[in-house]
Amino acid sequence: MKKTFFLLFLVPAMISSCFQSMSEIESTKIAGTWAVVDENDMTSRVFVFDMGYAYEYRSRNSYFVCDNVLWGADPLEDPYADKHKYSLNDGILHYYNHYNEVTTSLRIENGVMTMGNDRCLPVKDVNESYYSSIDLSKNNKRNFLSKDEDVEWKYEIDNPVEGFNLTVAEAPMWCGGVEGVRVDDERICFSVAASSETLEGRFVFKYASAQDVEVEVEMKAPEIELDKTSASLKYNAAQYSFTYEIKNRVEGIQPTIECDADWVTEISDDGGTITYAVDANVSRSARHGRITLTYCGVSAEYNLTQSYARTKIVLEETSTVLVYKAASCMFNYAIKDRLEDAELMMQSDVEWITDIRDDGGVITYSVAVNNSGSSRSGKIILSYSDQTAEYTVTQSYSRAYAFWVGDWIFTGANGIAQKVKFSPGVADASFLMTGLYGLADDVPITVNWDEVNQTWDISSQNLGKYNVQIVRTGNAWLYGADENGYYIPVSMIPICTGGVSNEGKLVVMPYDGWLQAPYYRHLKVNTMFVMVYEESGNQIDILPDKNLDRLTFPITIR
Repeated sequence: MKKTFFLLFLVPAMISSCFQSMSEIESTKIAGTWAVVDENDMTSRVFVFDMGYAYEYRSRNSYFVCDNVLWGADPLEDPYADKHKYSLNDGILHYYNHYNEVTTSLRIENGVMTMGNDRCLPVKDVNESYYSSIDLSKNNKRNFLSKDEDVEWKYEIDNPVEGFNLTVAEAPMWCGGVEGVRVDDERICFSVAASSETLEGRFVFKYASAQDVEVEVEMKAPEIELDKTSASLKYNAAQYSFTYEIKNRVEGIQPTIECDADWVTEISDDGGTITYAVDANVSRSARHGRITLTYCGVSAEYNLTQSYARTKIVLEETSTVLVYKAASCMFNYAIKDRLEDAELMMQSDVEWITDIRDDGGVITYSVAVNNSGSSRSGKIILSYSDQTAEYTVTQSYSRAYAFWVGDWIFTGANGIAQKVKFSPGVADASFLMTGLYGLADDVPITVNWDEVNQTWDISSQNLGKYNVQIVRTGNAWLYGADENGYYIPVSMIPICTGGVSNEGKLVVMPYDGWLQAPYYRHLKVNTMFVMVYEESGNQIDILPDKNLDRLTFPITIR
């Protein structure tokens, strides 16, 4: 950086009446430029004697004078120098410096001028370059990683001056500050203290006859980069991993790993991949943990949130109605979010429900015959962890004729549901069923009752007159058809049988067997439907008119 003189403002010269007459011969002796120097030939004050005037230059900086050259300074051409009219007689210099008269001795000996107590050297030239220079080695380390380190820099002084030494004017505190820097011959020594932050700073080196040298330095703190900073974990025990990268690594130092959750175990570092295991969370609430990586004072956090097991017992159905008979029954269940250490427990709150077993999602059980004279209910209770589910079993005391009188819902194997009604027909011999496919009460289907087997059956039959539309009326027939739509359009062809299955369920099973003469063919009923035939117009209507709307066998009842 170019140094310039700090010049005082020019004050008009005041010529004192007491000035003595100047000796021209003596003035010639001092004509020219003279630098007032210290013991090291450094100057911050220069006089120029010219034509009876003394021009005085002052500077905040000091400059080296050697070989009649003022080094590292700008030319002395600034007009704003102090200007004094002077006289020199018999070795006495006399001038007025704006404040008072100055009278001082002056002599020149061996090219050195002594002015009072000041030693002055002649200046023949002013050179903006410096006499000396500070050369720092290009191999000096200027970027540091975050660790404690002793540093040694190399340097040289070009054109050294005896008595001059390299000094440190400024140094970063993380390098020990000025007091922590030692300068020896050709060596600069200091220590760097580790930091968790990136730091910057500079050194300023001085040499009296050289330009100051500034050196920028930096300490780069390590950076830990995680591929992700958090994870949401399921409740179950499992292993997980995440990766990391450390920038500005320090050789020989490895990161440390800590975790604040005891349910996080088996933590290991495979050179950039952290693996860990978690225990199953059966606490019934979410929990949080943190894995912390630390490297040279720098930390990065990996946050964990583990959900709790929302275990739930799901029943396909929650109740059933059974006939009075002893039977072996079953129902389906599932467990959502199973736990590794949990076991399904089963029990009944009544003694007539026994032999409860778990067959991998199917609960089987037995019921005793109901001879109590009234219907009864009991529960099968399933327990898993802190969850429970109840399955209600209702058992009638009889499935006799009177049991079937009332409203029922028929649900086909295809999921189509129809609400029907059983009304008494011939006592203890038949029922009248209405509602199927919208049949009115005045168009009933005859249902035969078998008292011995306690079952009922339906055959093809003429249902009588039926209004299909306002303008058309015809005979309605009930038929059963196989899966190909084949049916026999006569009465008394069996269609289905209803009653209690071996599992205690209420079902309607299709006819599946050989017909008697004159047909002599096998018939397996798949569905039943109503056909309305108007003879006068030879019109036929089918109820329901779409195959997809017909109940398919087997049919369940509730």
